[in-house]
Amino acid sequence: MVTVGSYQAKTHLPRLLGRVVRGERITITRHGRPVAMLVPPEAGTAQPTKKRRPAGPPGDFAAGIRWLEQHREKYAGQWVALDGGRLLAHGTDAKKVHQAARASGLLPLVAYVEPARQAFWGGW
Repeated sequence: MVTVGSYQAKTHLPRLLGRVVRGERITITRHGRPVAMLVPPEAGTAQPTKKRRPAGPPGDFAAGIRWLEQHREKYAGQWVALDGGRLLAHGTDAKKVHQAARASGLLPLVAYVEPARQAFWGGW
């Protein structure tokens, strides 16, 4: 069995997990005292984890940009929450729009839809 300090475990966690996958047991210590163990799961006891998209912009960011361009007039002056090209929520309060979109379990793109700008003509 391998023993590592907590700082070393934090610093080298991916490497240690690779060793655990190969069947090793690793004891993690803090100030020389064992506080945790990394062990491979027993056959059939590992619980499947819920798949969740990583934080950041939606998977199809380009679809969200296209949606904003196509629907600019209808949603001008509002906040919109998008999952790719799909509208999740909209309104004038950014916080409420974001909360409504997060209730779906997704990490949405939240953007303010600027009204189309009128051409500016200047002269002498």
